[in-house]
Amino acid sequence: MQSLLRRLQINIEEIIERAQRGECRNEQEHDLIVFRESERLAKKHGIVWNGEEVLPEEKMADSLFIAAAEFLVLVGVLYVDENRVISITDGDVEEALRVRHNVKIGRGNEEVELKKRKPGDGRRPLYVGGPIGGAVSEEVFKDLHESIAREDVCGLYTGALETYNGVQCAAKSPMALLAVWREVEWAREACVRAGKPGLALFGPSTSSRAEHFLSVANSMGLGPSDVSEVYMLDELKVDREAIVKLVHHRKLGNHVITGQCPMLGAYTCSAEGLAIVEAAEALGAYVIVSPTIHGTGPVHINYHASSLPEVLWASNLVCLALSRNSDILTGRYYWNLSGMGTTMNLLETSAQVLGDIYCGREMIMGPVGRGGNRPDMASGMDAQLVNGVLDLFCGKPSDAVAEAIERTVSQYREEVKNAPEGVPFGKCYGRGLRPKKVYSRMVEDILSRFI
Repeated sequence: MQSLLRRLQINIEEIIERAQRGECRNEQEHDLIVFRESERLAKKHGIVWNGEEVLPEEKMADSLFIAAAEFLVLVGVLYVDENRVISITDGDVEEALRVRHNVKIGRGNEEVELKKRKPGDGRRPLYVGGPIGGAVSEEVFKDLHESIAREDVCGLYTGALETYNGVQCAAKSPMALLAVWREVEWAREACVRAGKPGLALFGPSTSSRAEHFLSVANSMGLGPSDVSEVYMLDELKVDREAIVKLVHHRKLGNHVITGQCPMLGAYTCSAEGLAIVEAAEALGAYVIVSPTIHGTGPVHINYHASSLPEVLWASNLVCLALSRNSDILTGRYYWNLSGMGTTMNLLETSAQVLGDIYCGREMIMGPVGRGGNRPDMASGMDAQLVNGVLDLFCGKPSDAVAEAIERTVSQYREEVKNAPEGVPFGKCYGRGLRPKKVYSRMVEDILSRFI
C-alpha cells in the first residue's frame, strides 16, 4: 500500500551514496561544529530568549527558520557508522518542504486525517496518548494502555516493556524480539478491549534494533494504518539502523514517524542554540526520511524534561517557525519532570498543550511522568486533562491562550528543583479502570483554574 502522503523524496540510493562518499568527520568533530555553529547563527539572526516568557515572537520565528535551514546545509547530517557527512543542499531543503497532505492513520471507525495547522488555528491537533516509549511493567501493561485507549485519542503510542516474563532482556538477545512482539500484541489487545480495534499504534518502543522493528512491521503487527518509528540520532546524525528501516518502510509505503530529542546542556549550551538544532533536525528528517510526521521532544540534560521554561520556549519557537514557513508536520513528545498523580505534572502537561495550540502543532504525544525513566508513569487520566485543555482553548483568541500558558508555567516554575515523584499507574487507578477520586479531582481542579 502506497502512502497517501505525496511528497518529493531523495532517492534512497542517493542517500546511501552520499553517506559513503561524503566528507570524513568523526563524531567529536561533528558535535563541536553543532555547538559552535548553532551559537554563532543564533547571534547572527538575532534569536534571543528573554529568560521569562515561553511564547516567542513571530518575527523571531521567521528568523529561526532561515537560521535552521542555513545550519542544516552548513553542517549536514553525520552518518556515524562510516564517520561521513551526508551533504544537504538548499535544493534538498526546498524539495523536502513541498509536502502535499492527504494522510489518514488508523482504520475503520478509528481512521483519522492528519491535517496541517497554522498558528492560532481553531482546529484541534491530533492527540496520540500513551507512555511514548517510557518503561511499563508487565503487570499493568494492558490495563495502562487500555485506560488511554478508552479516552478521546487518535492513536496509542506504546510504552517499552520493562521485562519479559520477569526478566530484563539484553538488546541482542532473541528474547528481546519476543518482548517487542508482546508489546505490539498487548497494545493491540488493549485497543480491542477499549472497543477501538482500528486505533493507530505508534512504535515499537521496547527495542531500537532494526531487525526487531522490521519483524513487527506487517499486518500482524504494525500495519499500513499504524505509524512505525524511524528515529534519527540527536544533533543531526543518522546510523545504519535508521537507514535500514527507511529502505524497508519506503519500499512498502508505510507511515513512519521520525523523532529526535536534543538536549539542552549537551551540545547546545543555550535555549537559542537548542531551537536552531531542533528546527534543523525537523528539516533534516524530511530531507533524509520524508516521514509522515516528525516527532520532537527536546529536554534539559539535568532533568530530562520538555516542560522547563527554557526548553518550552525553544520548542514553541521551532513550532511557530515551521508552522509559519513550511507545510511539514510535527508532533511533540511530552516528557514531564514530575511524576503522575501530582498537581505539577498536570500543570506541565497543560502548559505544553497550550503552547501547541498557540503555535500550530499538528500532533500531541504523551505525556509521561518522570521523563519516562520510572515505570508506569502514564494513564488515561492524562488524556482526560489534555482533552479538557483542548476543549477549553481551541478556537479561543491567541491572547487568551498566551495569558493562560504564562500563568500556568508560573505555577510550577519554582518547583523544578523539587519536583514530586508522583505515583505509578497501579496506585492511581482502581476498579473498572477508573482513576481514584483523589486523582480525578486533581484533573478537575486544574481545568477549573482556566474557567
